[in-house]
Order: sequence, then C-alpha cells, then structure tokens
Amino acid sequence: MTEELDDLTVDADYLKGFNEGYFLSEAMPELAARLEKSLDETTMRSAGFKNGYRQYELDKDMQRQFKPDWLKARGVDQDDVSPNKDINHDDLEMEQE
Repeated sequence: MTEELDDLTVDADYLKGFNEGYFLSEAMPELAARLEKSLDETTMRSAGFKNGYRQYELDKDMQRQFKPDWLKARGVDQDDVSPNKDINHDDLEMEQE
C-alpha cells in the first residue's frame, strides 16, 4: 500500500487550484462560495479549487464538532478566542540591577 502512495503524483494545476480554493475559503469565504458554484470541473485547476473549497468546509465542520466543552457552553467560536490582553502591566514588578 505504501508503494502505491509513493507512486501517486498530483497534477500541478490541480494542486494550485486546491490550494487557492482552500485558502480563499479561509480568507474570503463569500467569494470562495460564489466561485465554487460558478466553476465547472472541466479543468484540473477548477476541479482542484472546488475540492479545496469542500475540504476547508469539512475541516471547519470538524473543528466545530471537536470544540472543547467550555467553549461550547459559552457559545464562543474557537476562532474568536484570543489571549487576555487586559493584563495590568503595572502590577508586574521588574527587577532593576
């Protein structure tokens, strides 16, 4: 089985389209959705774009399913969680030499 996987090669145009579809879905989801609907799969690049878009959607759904319970309870989207920046830096003591 590993020999079969070693022999697999991906068409460069397909890979380029896949990456474009995936990353555009992440950065500009509305535009990616419109493009995905308007493209037909007549070229390797457009087929790759559609599959990249679909893969991003699958990955996003998987993230939602496996979100920690403490985030689910608060209704917080995992992408919105950021470190607390309200730390009062005046409370930190700095050693002076």
